[in-house]
Amino acid sequence: MSEGNREAGQQAHRELSRHIHNFVASARTLVDHTRVFIKEYYSQSSVLTQYKDQVSLIFSNDPNSKFVHDLRNYMLHKGLPGSQMFLSFHRDPDNQSDAGKIEAGIRLDATSLLEWSGWTAPARLYLETVGKHLDVHQFVESYLVRVNRFHSWLDMTLRKHHQDDLRQLEELQRQLAAERSPPTEITTEESEPVVLAKPFEFTTAQAMDINDTAKALLGNVREMVFAARSPDQFPTQRPISLNITHQNIVGTPTFWGPDVNGKQVFTFIEQDNKLFGFSEPDYRGLDDLANKAFVAGWVREKLSRRFVDDTFIEWARARFSSDQVEFADALRTKAIKNARLVEVWAPVAHLEIEVAFNFGPIRLAPITSDKIDSLKKLMDHIPTTERLAADQFFKDLREDIQGFAAVVVPIEAEPILAEEKGRLIARDVVSLLRFFSPAADAAWKLCPTALVGSEIVPRSKLLLVWDDAFSMMEKVTAKDVAYWRLSRRDLEYLKAQGLQEAGTLVLPDGLSDFATSVRSSLILYGKGLTFSDPIDRLSHTLSAVEGVLLKHELEPMQASVAARMSFLTTKDRNEREGIQQTVRQAYRLKERPRVSILTPREDELLMTFSVYAHATLRTALRNVESVGSKREFITAVDNLGSTQS
Repeated sequence: MSEGNREAGQQAHRELSRHIHNFVASARTLVDHTRVFIKEYYSQSSVLTQYKDQVSLIFSNDPNSKFVHDLRNYMLHKGLPGSQMFLSFHRDPDNQSDAGKIEAGIRLDATSLLEWSGWTAPARLYLETVGKHLDVHQFVESYLVRVNRFHSWLDMTLRKHHQDDLRQLEELQRQLAAERSPPTEITTEESEPVVLAKPFEFTTAQAMDINDTAKALLGNVREMVFAARSPDQFPTQRPISLNITHQNIVGTPTFWGPDVNGKQVFTFIEQDNKLFGFSEPDYRGLDDLANKAFVAGWVREKLSRRFVDDTFIEWARARFSSDQVEFADALRTKAIKNARLVEVWAPVAHLEIEVAFNFGPIRLAPITSDKIDSLKKLMDHIPTTERLAADQFFKDLREDIQGFAAVVVPIEAEPILAEEKGRLIARDVVSLLRFFSPAADAAWKLCPTALVGSEIVPRSKLLLVWDDAFSMMEKVTAKDVAYWRLSRRDLEYLKAQGLQEAGTLVLPDGLSDFATSVRSSLILYGKGLTFSDPIDRLSHTLSAVEGVLLKHELEPMQASVAARMSFLTTKDRNEREGIQQTVRQAYRLKERPRVSILTPREDELLMTFSVYAHATLRTALRNVESVGSKREFITAVDNLGSTQS
């Protein structure tokens, strides 16, 4: 809008006119194409009648749709509609200062459009009700919502009409796939059966490939000379609790650092006061070795990449000084010794539960005093000299986790992989559980529930210093922290709210397309509950809702989400308008510059939107077992809107 950007502004103005022309032309083309398609292929079936009824229901009496169709004729026969660039300022009535919002854009002149005599009655009515100016985004998005709803209905209707044909097609495809699949008996060129690997065993070919790669990698080990350490620019003022020297370290350490040429190197062998290891490019060869090992299914299931790397380092140290076993045998032997069934207990901060309960394939259990006592008994055999340190350890453990809930994950693997898998599963479990927390549909509450060590309760700690005194100010900055205590009675209530359905989403393997989408949305929503910034939380909430209500990224996001949320929330037309307005305001609030705290009106908007968003996701959760794909769910939602219009 500035004078210096005049040419860019004019070009934007021209581009908008071009896009409007293309939009109304393609809209009418789609109408004609669909009508011809239905008449040509379904004139002798009930589909034609259903098609006409649906067109009448969605489009025939809709002023917005009639305007879009008539605008195509206007631009084809009369010319481009009158439009203008505008700049407006709206003062915020809740703000005592002169703050407000500036909007700039392009709008159509409704008054000049009304001078044309070619408008149909519904289109003219639409123009008469919009005022002097016409918002382009409003009529475009409103039309797209109806078109998407109609074609979702049409897709479902045609699938139902052809369901016998589709079943026959699937059967033919299955038969063809069976005919093309390899024989179940795998043979070599000499027609000798291939001996498949047993648990904790490699096939001959796998072992040879792994051993050849390990030997080649060992051949790249060479002496490394590190650059002299440069003095620090300034000494640290942080308290130092422990000084580690070469004499303190047991065994040979692994170390990354720059060599004399400034290249990063990795050392893990010490011999005759010399260090040996890999250059950075050679170190990447460990990835190739691990990939060769992971060809065997049992390795993928029971061993971590770090376990394979550590085993190679141990094997290379031994091979460097004497001839030892092949690497594949060393990996297998160490795996047999270390892989076992283990329970990973992941304590959850700020969540107390009265009784243990199952959540899908895992279990949540309270960390009781008796549980910690049972762990302490496992250390009864330690020497008396170490007893004091052990007592202090368990005293600290009680203060840290006793009374909290724990996510209990059974995993059969070596400890490193068990820890990695257990932590990731527990993290997702906690995110799913937050959907049922006291903060789930209360925008003003913060959910602090998280794995111990990653919980965040925002605090402020400030020093106020005077000439002769100082004061320490510390407080929790969140308005309302929703600490969670889940009783036996609460648990029964949450089961009726979808807790068991959420448990089926713990592991992503084997989930349907729709269940995968719901899982991602609930996890995203749960993460958003831990943010104290309301706009950060709003962003996560909107993204979570979009994850189950948008078919693809080309849909008009704001209009589609607003319409579908209203369809799922109420049957009343007036209430739907209010819900859609709330959603549109939430999108605008998300984009607002963060230069001031929220006004009371904006706080109220967030509270209302949170209730609608939570209800929407709860409906999606309840349908994870009955709906196969996200498209199927959205089609049903659009149908709900059509039948209740």
